[in-house]
Amino acid sequence: MDLYTMSFTYKEHLIIQNWFKKKYEFFPKINYHKQSDKYYLRFNFLDTQKLVNIIKPYIIQSMGRKIGLRA
Repeated sequence: MDLYTMSFTYKEHLIIQNWFKKKYEFFPKINYHKQSDKYYLRFNFLDTQKLVNIIKPYIIQSMGRKIGLRA
């Protein structure tokens, strides 16, 4: 799963990355998007599953497809 946090600087991404590590023991990678010259977070498969389970109750039905839920 990718979180398009492209409005944040690299230093801010380090802060967000560290927060996920401390709070949830997730280990997102900071990736660079060449076309936009911006950074975003990428989660591995297992961390994605854990994250989806955490946020699932808060996702409105019409956006469920974004996390793999069927309408």
